[in-house]
Amino acid sequence: MPCVFHGNFEFEHELAEGVRFQLPRKLQRINAVWASRLIPLMAPEDALFVPGWNLLNEAEKGTLTELCSGRLLLTAPRSLDEGYTEFAPWGWTESMVQLAGTLGLSVSSPPLETVRWINARGTSSELEQTFNVALSSSRTIDSIEELEEHLRSFDSSARWVVKAEFGMSGRERILGRGTNLQLVDQRWLQRRLAGASRVYFEPWLTRLEEMSFHYDITCEGAVRFLGATRLQCDDCGRYQSNQAVDFDRDPELQEKWSLSRTTTEACANIAAEQGYFGPLSIDSMRYQQVDHSVRERPLQDVNGRWTMGRCELERALRRESSFRE
Repeated sequence: MPCVFHGNFEFEHELAEGVRFQLPRKLQRINAVWASRLIPLMAPEDALFVPGWNLLNEAEKGTLTELCSGRLLLTAPRSLDEGYTEFAPWGWTESMVQLAGTLGLSVSSPPLETVRWINARGTSSELEQTFNVALSSSRTIDSIEELEEHLRSFDSSARWVVKAEFGMSGRERILGRGTNLQLVDQRWLQRRLAGASRVYFEPWLTRLEEMSFHYDITCEGAVRFLGATRLQCDDCGRYQSNQAVDFDRDPELQEKWSLSRTTTEACANIAAEQGYFGPLSIDSMRYQQVDHSVRERPLQDVNGRWTMGRCELERALRRESSFRE
């Protein structure tokens, strides 16, 4: 049935801050600029909600209107035609549930505590332990003192990364080398460790390549593998792009990524058992160890939301379907 899509790309920020989070004007504009990235997910009868429309310049408005190609472009909360009943945000949060009500649309989301659970760094860390794929020197950190102690036992010449509970595209983390924390890092840690929060220490890996595996979970708990996309990041691990691959028809890829393929699906099944449903994308990595052997890290990032990789996969699937017709 006709659906209204909305790109709340600040999703992880709200998960981190909860009801305290206020969407700043800068992020409102970014959401509006990026809104077109949702279009591959949409059917011709769907609508796109862009509340930051007025923050775009005329050229950007023209481009977005053209890309929507006849779809309804909703720029302010108002009553929709009766044909629109569903709401599909980038990721479900409390504010998105409220927005659906404002738009007069139904909410079909997993329990919000389950959404928070599947997207938490602590969950992927626990799942890595469950599937015996955790990095040997990774640690859950509860205090600056604990991190400093761990660093003293770590290779003083090696790089490392500390990640917050929620983050995306190389944000909400600090990178370091050696055993001493910089003052700016200590301040970042103090803010992230406030209350009962934790951070997560990992060695910096020598990345060879990355792949995103995409699943869809029905509200009845059925898990379906949709495909995979290559993930391109810069040298600091910041997202750049995705490229669709024909995973099911490529025996070489299947062999190379066999551990990641089976582990990500097992993770998707656990998510379904916990009550999560909707889009699920999991980023995996192949990396080189000091002895030059190659290993997989299947559960590098677990994302219970739409992702840029999923959007690219849907674009490729529609292009292939159109070609076959």
